[in-house]
Amino acid sequence: MHVKYPDLTEEEDMISLLGSFQTLTPENRIQSAINIANMATGARRLHPETTPFRPGIPLHPDKFFPALAKHRIDFILVGRLAGVAHGFCGVTNDADIVVPRNEETIERLVEFLRETKARLRIMEPPYGLDFDWNDREFFQSRTAVNCLTEYGPCDIMFAADRIGSYEDILPRSEIWELWGAKVRVASLEAIIAGAEASDRLEDRPALPYYYKMRDLRRG
Repeated sequence: MHVKYPDLTEEEDMISLLGSFQTLTPENRIQSAINIANMATGARRLHPETTPFRPGIPLHPDKFFPALAKHRIDFILVGRLAGVAHGFCGVTNDADIVVPRNEETIERLVEFLRETKARLRIMEPPYGLDFDWNDREFFQSRTAVNCLTEYGPCDIMFAADRIGSYEDILPRSEIWELWGAKVRVASLEAIIAGAEASDRLEDRPALPYYYKMRDLRRG
């Protein structure tokens, strides 16, 4: 399934599309984006050149976020999924979170990864490799850990590209309740800053929507 964005020169179409997505709750926006991405993973099996999404365990946000909360992990949701939560009508099939780099957080992450039967995430079959999460030095030497948990894929980062560490993003975040869990979500301004600074091709189509979302909020 090839995701086609509307002609961004037609402002009325963009406003209409964003407006219809804004009527959904953040939970419904997230689930809709994941559902479309999961459809795209099926299409990739037949036409791998048409979609960036790869097969694997789909993200189950109704289980993923409560599991993080259960283990009392401090985190901030960033990236595409955070944009979707704010109202961006895009698609995604994983969660990007930023956590503080300290011993307490790493201990809680280890327990979370064990409980969710997490594997190291790779982009080709079998999409996940078994790993001994007891290696604390592994966490200290990495800026990010790409995981495939039983609740779906996630990128655990100690710093988000171009927008900083957990402590840097914390003042630019908001606490929401998603699936019964308290989830700290990066603000729209922080998401825009990250997308502007990123050189990833996948971030470019989102920027005009983010700008329009910001304009609509400002009235």
